[in-house]
Amino acid sequence: MRLADRYRLVRRVGEGGGGGVWLVEDRLADGAVVVLKRLHAQAQASLAQWIVNEFQILAQLDLPTVAKVYDFGLASPDADDPGGAFFTRAFVDGTPLDEALAPPAGEAPDAVRVRAVFLSAAGTLRELHRLGVVHGDLKPANLIAPRAGVEAVLIAFGLAQGALGAAAHVRGG
Repeated sequence: MRLADRYRLVRRVGEGGGGGVWLVEDRLADGAVVVLKRLHAQAQASLAQWIVNEFQILAQLDLPTVAKVYDFGLASPDADDPGGAFFTRAFVDGTPLDEALAPPAGEAPDAVRVRAVFLSAAGTLRELHRLGVVHGDLKPANLIAPRAGVEAVLIAFGLAQGALGAAAHVRGG
């Protein structure tokens, strides 16, 4: 499959050492907006297991404070695209925690909002640890404060480790 045949690029969302993240429209899902994460061409051989591991962990989680994954695939190379492993996940309409909690210049942070966000993140981590998952890359950029709904959504499970057992929030558990 060619990525351009299924997904229309909206904009780049982020970039890490091994891959990039884009906001795309999924043509097979009536133009639904999702996030597409993939490895850089030069990282395909060395980090292939990393992206598989991230997808597998996320696919087993069913928590409202963890971005859901949808598809995993291998894109075919062509003249415009080097191909390689990718997955898609839910788009969380919001801002990274460090930006969301930054008050305007000269103002104090909103203590109630800060408390709610941190309690939400702590609850998510407690549940992940109960399930045997360690995120491994907890930082403000990997917590999204949505414009609506839950207080914080955890993303970026590339360094996550752990085996999920049969637990209440694990799909099929």
